[in-house]
Amino acid sequence: MAINILSASTYRNDLGIVLEQCQRIGIPVYVMFSDHLQTPSYVKAPMLKIYCKDGNQYHTAEIHEVWCREADDNVDPNKQLDIRPDLLPFKFGIMERKAKYMKDNVSPLYYLALVDRNSGKLLLTGRQLAEQRADEEKRRADEGKRRADQLQKELEVLKKGS
Repeated sequence: MAINILSASTYRNDLGIVLEQCQRIGIPVYVMFSDHLQTPSYVKAPMLKIYCKDGNQYHTAEIHEVWCREADDNVDPNKQLDIRPDLLPFKFGIMERKAKYMKDNVSPLYYLALVDRNSGKLLLTGRQLAEQRADEEKRRADEGKRRADQLQKELEVLKKGS
């Protein structure tokens, strides 16, 4: 599988030359994703287009709708692309990010979401997993501090009572 995040300077080659090269060498799945481009209309974000080899031919699937928003559990399973279940353990979706793209104007940014085929949950990147672990460790540390403060207060009350 090849995944190509389109950029303003290379999208023409990505749609032509790179696609042809992927097909020539037989890459079974070629993913093109527009995470922020606003023009031209055929690559306007959000745009997810997948070329999938089936036998000797390539078929395409495309979606322009958001599967979910970052930090929101509200997902729409109908806004996913399910490509090659015989080959891939995930489906594809588009996640709208909290962050915005700010160049000429403010516009949404998007993630390419890989969705576990069995659970329907987002497969996290290494960075997202690290952030999740850091958040969990901070939560545990805060809870430990809160509990220690509570025990200290209880100890002071007991000392005063003695």
